[in-house]
Amino acid sequence: MNILNMKETFNLDPIFSLSAVFFVMDGDCRILSISEEAKRFLRITDINLIRGLHCDGIIERVPCYDCPPRSFGISRGALKTLDGKESGTFIYYPIKDISGEIVGSIWNFIRQNTVCCTDEVFWASKNKIMSATIQRALIAAKSSVPITIFGETGTGKTELARFIHQHSEFREGPFVHINCSTIPETLFESELFGYEKGAFTGASTEKKGYIALADRGTLFLDEISDLPLNCQSKLLTFLDTKKYRPLGATRERTAHVRIISSSNKPLWQMVKTGELRPDLFYRISVVRLFVPPLRERKEDIPALVNNFLKGRKRLSPRAMELLLSRPWYGNIRELFSVLESACICSADEDTLNPEHLCFEYDDGRGQDPSLSPKIKRADRFLDDRQEIIMALANSFNNKVRAANILGISRMTLWRKMKKYGISVENQCEK
Repeated sequence: MNILNMKETFNLDPIFSLSAVFFVMDGDCRILSISEEAKRFLRITDINLIRGLHCDGIIERVPCYDCPPRSFGISRGALKTLDGKESGTFIYYPIKDISGEIVGSIWNFIRQNTVCCTDEVFWASKNKIMSATIQRALIAAKSSVPITIFGETGTGKTELARFIHQHSEFREGPFVHINCSTIPETLFESELFGYEKGAFTGASTEKKGYIALADRGTLFLDEISDLPLNCQSKLLTFLDTKKYRPLGATRERTAHVRIISSSNKPLWQMVKTGELRPDLFYRISVVRLFVPPLRERKEDIPALVNNFLKGRKRLSPRAMELLLSRPWYGNIRELFSVLESACICSADEDTLNPEHLCFEYDDGRGQDPSLSPKIKRADRFLDDRQEIIMALANSFNNKVRAANILGISRMTLWRKMKKYGISVENQCEK
């Protein structure tokens, strides 16, 4: 399979446009070919100098033990050069033959001049919907359009927002996180736009608002669904004009800010009920991303556990089985809480066993069945119809890719679309 066929098969053009430094490796993770830009970056003229070299000969701080990669992944790491090391981000894809067997991989390296976050999150997923979300987030990061991240509480929406910020043109600026549910309605304007000295009784000094603090960076509006209705018009005005006026100021000011928002509620339903302005919905949700709940991506639990423990302790096979059997209604936040408790309860022991895992709390299974999150379908963030809509959005309305994301056949997808009245033309409105 040549490079052109690989790019066509995996739809890599949007990713490849971010950086031309990429490597093609065989099933043993040995270099087969590299791009011209990679040659210039490594300062070599003859590919034979590194052809056949194992990936860890040029790649550092990336878990090459899982090589070739079994799924799409993103990881911070370093590329070895003649001048030392260059830090950045690796994006890698498995290459499969016609039978589905992994025969190699493509590694794309994106240089990053600054580190915006001290936490190194290993972005890799074996879940098709989550992998599509990460790929779409990486593409959207290169634009400046507003993004809304949907998902249940505790699924990692804030970390995904930071990830987008780190890979955007705003990465050298600040990342300002606002929880919209914690700002009192009466203080929203002063908190967001700031105020001048003497603007009101008690305003003895000038105060910068969140927008001014986030200038040349990213403003993350967490749980924007909790924003009071009368505050929404003020935010909308700024989104339309990029201009704002602090309380007591006589002149408008301009801020170049990237807006990312999140919601644990379906915003389109809130528009229908009048809880959210439709014009605000369209402005903040130019790109929509969905983070699936942990109970729907349990195949990622081992990687999440390893990323949390970072070699401090190991998990016994029986304890892992127990973690995989849980419904995790609290999602990743609940998983990390259980692991943190286990690390404390295990004291000096090197291995976490089932007796160290504390599940002595009400997770919904002891409630009235009518209130159980597992049974009460109306409480689920996305039902079957919404999952199809999100899969179509994440696959850019490509029905074949959407069916692959959902793990169903194209004919089954077609039948379900017909059943729920979904068409490619109107799926964003359904």
